[in-house]
Amino acid sequence: MKILVTGSNGQLGTEIKYASQFFAEHEFFFADKSDLDISSNDSLINFFSNNFFATIINCAAYTNVDGAEDNQDDANKTNGFGVNNLCKTLESLSPTSQIIHISTDFVYEGNLNRPITEDCKTNPKSHYGVSKLSGEVFLQASKIPSIIIRTSWLYSSNGNNFFNTMKRIGKENKSINVIDDQIGSPTNARDLAMTILQIIQSKEFKFNASQKEIFHFSNSGECSWFDFASRIFLYSGIDCQASAISTKDYGSKVERPKYSVLDCSKITNNFGIKLKNWKVSLGECIDGV
Repeated sequence: MKILVTGSNGQLGTEIKYASQFFAEHEFFFADKSDLDISSNDSLINFFSNNFFATIINCAAYTNVDGAEDNQDDANKTNGFGVNNLCKTLESLSPTSQIIHISTDFVYEGNLNRPITEDCKTNPKSHYGVSKLSGEVFLQASKIPSIIIRTSWLYSSNGNNFFNTMKRIGKENKSINVIDDQIGSPTNARDLAMTILQIIQSKEFKFNASQKEIFHFSNSGECSWFDFASRIFLYSGIDCQASAISTKDYGSKVERPKYSVLDCSKITNNFGIKLKNWKVSLGECIDGV
């Protein structure tokens, strides 16, 4: 199978590159924005006029949550209209292709006190969440078979994320303040990458794509950002003390979900995916596993 990965230089795209070595029966093509800009119809038409892929893993996204509030047009161009552009181009030039699209817990309001299932009402509180939900709506309305995977608190040893920020700040300071009243499940991007490729490999992939299914994926367990930071320092041997503060005391232009733990039973039941506990997976990330 020929597989295209868009947004290939991001943290998830980078981890899919790593995971692809274990799926040698497939032919992978990794496209960054310079190769394929999904916000540009001309770029899409030129690309797909000359290339066919059975599956597209769409990792292309505007992921700066704070930046999306000030640069709403940029977020919309990639997260919303870019997905629509991709779908329209495929409908015209490659209608048998299938898409796996990566979305986010930010499409939910985050006011529940129980893990969120895929059929819970979406109600994003940030423009980042609004733009990502817009992309989902375009994809669901298209004729292209697709699977949406919503994930949460994504991190890896590559790119700009909470994990790398804490490691950097922790080495520069003896103490820092970290929010303790937002609860979620950290997700190691390497685990998500392996899960995506296992889904593509599975006999259930084609049927679920034809049904336009939505799935959740994260590592198991839950914690606050304070818990996550403390564990990063502990496992990394960083001598920095995290102090717990509230979201209100921290201050932010973006309203983030208070509770965004995702119920992942649907993806485990449909594809036999086994979830690692977030603490175990964090240790593997630090050890380079």
